[in-house]
Amino acid sequence: MTTTLMEKTDPCVFKRPAFRAGVTYMETRPADDISNINKRRGTGNRQIVRPAFNAPPIKPRQVISFDKLQALDIEQAGQKVQLSDTSLKAMFNVEVPDEQDTQWLAEKERLTQQFLDNGMTQRQIDRELQVNKPLGREQRTISQLRNIGQSELTTANKLKEISEEIKSGNVQSRAEQAHMAGQIVEILDNVEDVAALSFEQLENLGRDLARIGVPTNHKRLGLIPRFVDNDYYLDNAGMINLLLFSKVRETPNTNQYNYDLLCKNYGSTQNGLPAIKLTSMVSQLSRTTDRRYLDLERGGTINLNQLRAAAGGTRGGFNSPDFAIEVSVR
Repeated sequence: MTTTLMEKTDPCVFKRPAFRAGVTYMETRPADDISNINKRRGTGNRQIVRPAFNAPPIKPRQVISFDKLQALDIEQAGQKVQLSDTSLKAMFNVEVPDEQDTQWLAEKERLTQQFLDNGMTQRQIDRELQVNKPLGREQRTISQLRNIGQSELTTANKLKEISEEIKSGNVQSRAEQAHMAGQIVEILDNVEDVAALSFEQLENLGRDLARIGVPTNHKRLGLIPRFVDNDYYLDNAGMINLLLFSKVRETPNTNQYNYDLLCKNYGSTQNGLPAIKLTSMVSQLSRTTDRRYLDLERGGTINLNQLRAAAGGTRGGFNSPDFAIEVSVR
């Protein structure tokens, strides 16, 4: 008996040669139904996140048109620049906590209550949950278009999202950099949240600020006065904190001046070193005795005598635009 070629007589039936020891024959059987195989619904533990697939396409070489040159001139002149829908989507598409992950939330609530019963503070609980996560994993996330700075993500996760956006090449133009800097300002507005970050996270933030070219000069950031008091700081905390972080990269980091010790202490030492933490700076600005003031140009605190000496050497004194100081000090 000779072998025949594969024949198809029915859409779901195949006739083909099969082999068994010493025998060649035709075997006919229906094809397997694959319509219900591998059906998956929802995300769950089967969600696969591949950031590389979100990378922007490689841009080809092209001649810059007159329209693009005009847009560049407008941008450099300081006029308002609108981002395209594509740019906004790329910058604001973030992973936010999934409220449908009820099992994880229930376990977090149980652990939190257990830690409270053991006398732990909320900050201690937050740090414990960062190390020993509920169910041994992070809370599941879903992708949404959100402003990173205003989202309900933790400060660490907000900075992580921003870092990923920068590394993915979604913050290239000056308009995109300005939008991203604005989101970082919102994040840095809460001193307590920033103080809870690790040294590595603070260093990563400093590197990200360098990548998007955040100015290290207070006037270029829109902070007109050079010498300011606590009231001015509270009204512009996010922007001033951004300035202090940016100024750290102007000089090599040491154990006396770095992203953890980022505010120089000119009120105590001539060169401002060793610098102090952000929380210590806030404490110096708000205390009732021996209150300190900020010199935004040098990125540090000064005492009252130094402040009055600076006013005496400035045309107009405390009435100069370089000063934003309460009247009682003048």
